[in-house]
Amino acid sequence: MRLCQILPDRPLEKPLSARELEILDWVARGKSNSVIADILSLSGATVDTYLRRIYDNLDVSDRTSAAVRGVGMGLIAA
Repeated sequence: MRLCQILPDRPLEKPLSARELEILDWVARGKSNSVIADILSLSGATVDTYLRRIYDNLDVSDRTSAAVRGVGMGLIAA
């Protein structure tokens, strides 16, 4: 039942960018912002900004919900 609440019943208003999808994939793999920043050669603040955009676009408020929604929508692999 909770999964139904996490998965949206509508498509995204604005598709995620390639970089946002890349960051969402690393989030789903359990990586922290600082590790993602190191992997992608970005600052931690930049990763945080991307995550805020991802959360807004996916209409979620945390990493776990973003990962579940991303997988459920087929945006990233499980």
